[in-house]
Amino acid sequence: MRPSQLRLHGSTLSYVLMRVLSGFGLRGTKMGQATSGKMRQNLLKVAGVVRVTVREVWVAMCSTNAFRELYPTVAERLKELEKGASMQVQARASPTI
Repeated sequence: MRPSQLRLHGSTLSYVLMRVLSGFGLRGTKMGQATSGKMRQNLLKVAGVVRVTVREVWVAMCSTNAFRELYPTVAERLKELEKGASMQVQARASPTI
């Protein structure tokens, strides 16, 4: 893969992430109307420790993070989005008579 293609894929992925976060994950919260720069600064650029075990992923964040209570809400909404998308794919795959 060429370097320019890699940059294009990376920027496309980040654009889709920001659109999903702003359109679905953050809707109705205090960050719901935030710009992509504000979301990047306040939600994505945070210090934390991630510990991965066989069954779980543990995320430890600084207690002074102002948006700490927002992460579980966004995670639950993204899980709902993932379930809905998989149900749509299954519905398309089922044969119609």
